[in-house]
Amino acid sequence: MELLCYNPNAVLIMSGGQGSGEDIPESKAMADYAIDKGVSAEKVILEQKSVSTEENLRFSRELIKKQNPQIIVVTTAYHMLRALILAKRQGIKCVGFGAKTKWYFTLNAFIREFVGYLSLTWKKHIIVIGINVCIVIAVYGFK
Repeated sequence: MELLCYNPNAVLIMSGGQGSGEDIPESKAMADYAIDKGVSAEKVILEQKSVSTEENLRFSRELIKKQNPQIIVVTTAYHMLRALILAKRQGIKCVGFGAKTKWYFTLNAFIREFVGYLSLTWKKHIIVIGINVCIVIAVYGFK
């Protein structure tokens, strides 16, 4: 919402479907909050089909009508790295702004994002580990 102050022609795409145990879709909750804080309802677009960050990005991009838009992904600070990796994989040129996280949620969030990051990049990690093992065997294995 703060970013709208700097770019009054921008729109907010609130992205997120309704998960189990949720009364309303995440996007609707965020839109209601923004409108309650003074954002014009005409500036808010809802994307309610997504159930993952990958889908948040893909379905939101489909809602953007402008050619070569300037896209800013806003998510929690701990989630930003993975969101930007997923955006890059989809060819979405964007920058990211991270929102603050409550201190008591930080450890859980870090662990969740670390596992998520590893699941996205496991092939690269296996290659690096394999190269290192080969180097160690080459250096120490033949003495």
